[in-house]
Amino acid sequence: MLFCPAKNQSGDSHSVLPVADEGGRGIEIVICVRALTGIRDKIIFRGFECSETRYPDWGSAEFFFKLKEGYLIRVKQPREFRS
Repeated sequence: MLFCPAKNQSGDSHSVLPVADEGGRGIEIVICVRALTGIRDKIIFRGFECSETRYPDWGSAEFFFKLKEGYLIRVKQPREFRS
């Protein structure tokens, strides 16, 4: 989960989030976008530490950040979307 689910009338979440630093170890989520421009800055503004943008040999552009639950998020602009 990438967000805190809404609470029901009893005050309980409909889904249980993993405990910080325990639930997402070893899991990487890749989000493909048409353009990276501005996305990294918005994520940093929300308090996350991001890697620098990197440009692998296969032509994509990407950066990483980690959620407090341990999930590694890769935000990627595939080669097909780069000009």
